[in-house]
Amino acid sequence: MPKISKREWKETLTDILEELDKSQFAKMLELLRKIPRSQKTPKFKDKMPQKIIEYYGEEKSISAINRVMNKIPRRDAAVQDRLQPFVAKVTKKKLKEKKALKWTHACDAVMEGSAANPKKIFQPDKGRDNHHCPSTITERNTHEPWERTISDVKSSKQILDSEVIIGKVLQKSGLCTYETTDKVEKPYFNLAVADETGSIKVVVYGNKLYSEIKEDRCYRFSKLQKGENVLKTTFLSNVCETKTVEVPAEIEKIARTLLCSESPLCSIAEVKMSAESSKVSIRGTVTEIHPLEKITVMKQRKTKKQVFQLTDDNDSIIVWVWGENTQQCNGLLVGDVIMVTNVKTNHFRGVVSLKTTGFTRILKVRSANFQKGRIEIKGISKANKKQTYLEAEFNQRLQMFVVASQLLAKAFGVKLDENFKQRLVDKMPLSAVAQIQGNKIHTIRNNTWND
Repeated sequence: MPKISKREWKETLTDILEELDKSQFAKMLELLRKIPRSQKTPKFKDKMPQKIIEYYGEEKSISAINRVMNKIPRRDAAVQDRLQPFVAKVTKKKLKEKKALKWTHACDAVMEGSAANPKKIFQPDKGRDNHHCPSTITERNTHEPWERTISDVKSSKQILDSEVIIGKVLQKSGLCTYETTDKVEKPYFNLAVADETGSIKVVVYGNKLYSEIKEDRCYRFSKLQKGENVLKTTFLSNVCETKTVEVPAEIEKIARTLLCSESPLCSIAEVKMSAESSKVSIRGTVTEIHPLEKITVMKQRKTKKQVFQLTDDNDSIIVWVWGENTQQCNGLLVGDVIMVTNVKTNHFRGVVSLKTTGFTRILKVRSANFQKGRIEIKGISKANKKQTYLEAEFNQRLQMFVVASQLLAKAFGVKLDENFKQRLVDKMPLSAVAQIQGNKIHTIRNNTWND
């Protein structure tokens, strides 16, 4: 396993902390309980990456930051693209150490058995090559008495209240509704769960756990009911996140199509020739992103909406992202190359667009490049204390950008209050030098940098 570089981790941690706003930074400090409160004052803010590493150590600080970013939450690409390569190195090292420990324990068990019965160790099983310790490891039951594998559950008639299923969630549906005998609509959603032995569909009733259960994470399920090739939760069921479950590639492939098979990958030109409500997947570069909106739809129900434009080699198309799927747009930037799976075509007045479904996934293939240069701010479309959306000339072209309002206020000496937007407008045009990734301004100064 490649060694984790303390210097690289410290630099990356510094970049991650810069992505946090004031409230997120405060919440992170609250969750990092090993660091004394006396060290969490504003005067130590610039030294916080070093202090985190000092109090937690290199590897444990990576795990701690990963845990904290999930709780804040900051699961967007701006944070996760930096963090996850280090998390993967730590996870790989732990798995290697765990396997080595199992090997030692298994060999110890064999030697203890041979001391009691010297002949036993030299008696191979019929039909099996039994020359190595690994065969003994395979025979040992690594599960707790109350744990059941998915293969066992599928072959049995029922599952007891005392028994637990541990598995990895590889697919999650959108929220659906069913009608009770009293003609009342109630929510539910489906999961495709897998372990080392197989996969099964789990129906989760209610919407309380919908935002908490995430794809590609592992959970313990207890007090479930068993149906025909399906498990169901009840009001007594418990679901909690737990240790990593290793799922073989062939089982994972099946599990990822258990609820919904992957739609075909098409070019944008092919998508525009498809019939209404055709399910497709596309790949392209993000060329425009509109701000997240909260809107009211039927029966005064509120939902979220975000719109972006996707372009491939020959054409472009608008993608409408609705509801919970808007969370997948966090950190999405102009210039990112992404894969959008399981979306449906929408025909309206001769224009074809795409809309998300309960199985849509937005996956980043390649992040937008960083650029540095002079910009001239021409107008502001939206501004609050967190973010400002502005129109600026960059590389001799007018573009829409998003920037942290705090950075903008500091750069131009403007007070960040309810009149922030008007104060900026009164100063226009505003000229500055900025570091930009896609449509996001990471740093901005109103004077020329010394290169």
